[in-house]
Amino acid sequence: FKKFALRERTAQAALMLGLGRDFRRELAELHDWNEEPPMVVCGDLNAEPQDLPIRYLLEGVEETDSEWRIDSSGDEAPAGQGATLSAAPALECATGVPSWTNRVDKFEGTLDWVLVERGRLVPMRHAPPVADSVGFLPSEEFPSDHIAVCCDVQYTP
Repeated sequence: FKKFALRERTAQAALMLGLGRDFRRELAELHDWNEEPPMVVCGDLNAEPQDLPIRYLLEGVEETDSEWRIDSSGDEAPAGQGATLSAAPALECATGVPSWTNRVDKFEGTLDWVLVERGRLVPMRHAPPVADSVGFLPSEEFPSDHIAVCCDVQYTP
């Protein structure tokens, strides 16, 4: 895990969305559906709420040039050439943003996400956050270094 690899993770998020858009288009064509299925992005995205990849996924469009210019040492890297990434469709977090989903010896933060296509999937309810009294992970009670995030959503055609 490289904390300052935000450029790479943002590019990965853009690639992931592009592949997801291709897959759902192909699925709709294969089954002769009138519309594409809604987008769901979930998992350990190795990015916290304030990080560029999550802002890109939730805000839809991200002007990245200034942030892409900072490398892992904090020094200025080659310019991103004024890059603008467009994240369509617009996504929203279906679970709320817990204070943490990963807690290990030298890190505590939210890295795990369930993002759904805004307007097509409506978040109905989600699992409550884990108590802050839980120690480091993994533990006997929580055998992973990540807490599961889960939710129910309703499809809105």
